[in-house]
This record gives sequence, C-alpha cells and structure tokens, in this order.
Amino acid sequence: MCKKTVPLLFCLFVLFVSNVSAWNIKIIDSSGIDATDMKSLVSTITSDCDTDQQKMESMWAFITRNPFYHWCEAREGQEADSEFGLVYDPIKAFNVYGTIICYQVADLLANMALEAGIPSRTRSFPYKHKVMEAYFDGGWHLFDAQSDCQAIYYKADGKTIASLDEVDADPQYYLIDQP
Repeated sequence: MCKKTVPLLFCLFVLFVSNVSAWNIKIIDSSGIDATDMKSLVSTITSDCDTDQQKMESMWAFITRNPFYHWCEAREGQEADSEFGLVYDPIKAFNVYGTIICYQVADLLANMALEAGIPSRTRSFPYKHKVMEAYFDGGWHLFDAQSDCQAIYYKADGKTIASLDEVDADPQYYLIDQP
C-alpha cells in the first residue's frame, strides 16, 4: 500500500462512517465565557440577568475586570497607521489583541449592548474622553469602561445610573462614594 492510500482511506472512512456532517470545535476557558462570536459572548455574559440594567452592568464588569484590557490601541492591516486600521470588533479585541483604548472600548460596549437588544450610543466626555450610554428604563445611562476611568455613576438612591448629561451638570457625582 502506498503512502498516499492510507490518508485517503482514513478520509473516506470518516466521510462514510461518521454521522457528523460538519465539525465545529469551541474552546471555552474556565470562566465559561464563550467569546467565539458576538452573540455567544453577550449571551454568556448576561445569562443570569433579568433587566437591561443588570445586562449592562454585567457587560461593563466583564470588560473592566478582565486582564486582557489594557491602555493601548489595537490596530491592524495596511492602514494600521491611520484611524482606518483601528479594531472595533469585540471578538478580535478580546481574543486576538487584548488591548484597546477609550474610544474603542466605548464602541465595543455599545456594540455588545446592541447585541443584547439595548439601544446605545457613544459620546464625548469632557477632557477628550469617549464613553457609552445605554437606553433603558426610559432614559440614557452612562457606562465608562476605560481601564483607568472605569465608572458607573449611581444617583443618590444607589440604584439608578445617571446619564452623561446628569454627571456633567453636577460635579457631586465625582465625589459621591459609589458602590
């Protein structure tokens, strides 16, 4: 039997004996978070959440509490030296680069919110910083996931999350002892 026959016979055996028509192997780390695609990522992060606020807090916590997030832009391709080379794909950012900066993380969190069915937008914060807001419970709510600024500003009730406009209008938000 020649050397080419054995691999060929093996392939034929697999094709005819196996009931599996496609192979899709996923490797999920010990955290249980499935970051193979956007739908799986958002679904596993928010699986225990009942409200949109809980979903947003969970996605924000995922980004801010994982070691892959650092202060640096993820860039790729021939246009890596320009804004066209920036990475805005959460799956690439988390699985490949592990490094993003405020305007990228604001867009990533906004895209995750949209995947969860929560309207979102990104906005400029004072001092050239970018954050995202999610719309739920009849209003916009600010989420800042940048590694050195990470914050959710709760109102005096300790439960309701303030919007960027509310935080910007009242400097007390920066002084309130946040949970």
